[in-house]
Amino acid sequence: MEFILKFINTYPYLVLFVGSTIDHSGIPFFTVLAGILFASSSIELIPAMITIIFAFLLNDLIFILVGVLYFKKRIEKNTYNPFKTIDITILEKGLALYKRSKNSFYYFSKIIPGIGKYSPILSGISDLNLKISLLKYIIGSFIYFIIFFVPSIFIGEQLQKNSKLYGVLLLISFIGIYKVFEFMAKRKMDKFEASPKS
Repeated sequence: MEFILKFINTYPYLVLFVGSTIDHSGIPFFTVLAGILFASSSIELIPAMITIIFAFLLNDLIFILVGVLYFKKRIEKNTYNPFKTIDITILEKGLALYKRSKNSFYYFSKIIPGIGKYSPILSGISDLNLKISLLKYIIGSFIYFIIFFVPSIFIGEQLQKNSKLYGVLLLISFIGIYKVFEFMAKRKMDKFEASPKS
């Protein structure tokens, strides 16, 4: 544990970049970590924001390319196939929802696990102007960063000013509130998907 903390303090931006790139848990752990490190004066705001948003951009770009180079061709081949695989069926349902509410996916999908990290695949399959898609995902990443970075600064301050237990409990409460919001957002999207198409 001591080694991990020392490594984070020594290479904070590297940890934030790699963690934000590979983390698919749906919990904004590394964005919260950035806020805590900022509160302890271990990192600076602008470099932290650039590091995390660039990590998100890299992740979005990779999955857009996966959509363009792999899944788009698979969907085209299976358009009239009555015996579609599960992944193609899921993708087609996701595409139908995506096409009805693209801006919601661009700006807010990162809040929901399983959607935020993979929605760029849908962009790669269906979007004609991928530069615009990437720009909108950057805006979405910025929104995501602000939503979770600002409260985590307060958590970091409490870790310093009060007991560590209090700070940990506050962090758990924050994650709990996030999970409730996530559940409500997923229910809203399920209802949207089930609603009659115009």
